[in-house]
Amino acid sequence: MTTIDDETVKRRIEGRLVRQETLRGENPPEFWAVIDEAACRKLVGGAEVMCEQLRHLVEVAAQPHITIQIVPNSVDAHAAMAGPFELLDFASEQDPSVVYLETATDSLHLEKPGEIQAYSLTFNRVVAIALSPEESVEYLAVLMDQLRE
Repeated sequence: MTTIDDETVKRRIEGRLVRQETLRGENPPEFWAVIDEAACRKLVGGAEVMCEQLRHLVEVAAQPHITIQIVPNSVDAHAAMAGPFELLDFASEQDPSVVYLETATDSLHLEKPGEIQAYSLTFNRVVAIALSPEESVEYLAVLMDQLRE
């Protein structure tokens, strides 16, 4: 079994924190996350920690440049079940879109037009089956109440 060394874990955490700060900046990019319900129900760190994570999602979803949608468990198999991915689009045409995939031991950046098109289609399909942004925030609020019980 391959393990990730402490330096890699530290670097990944720092990268995530930088990305979060970018979303709070003066001219933040648009951010659209589609999250599977199972990820919202997995008690990583316990109910109190999960409740805080869900509260954070509700807070950031209130920002005009951030959209969060939840794919409910009631949805059957769907296109994004192969695993998480990030589709990065840039304002400048000189910077082509990139798909970012993070694995247990590495990360991949896909840049071929066919790969970008396939992931764009996957994203559009999963957005279509997810709860609306408003329904998603309501769902997160209900889940937080359930965790507090």
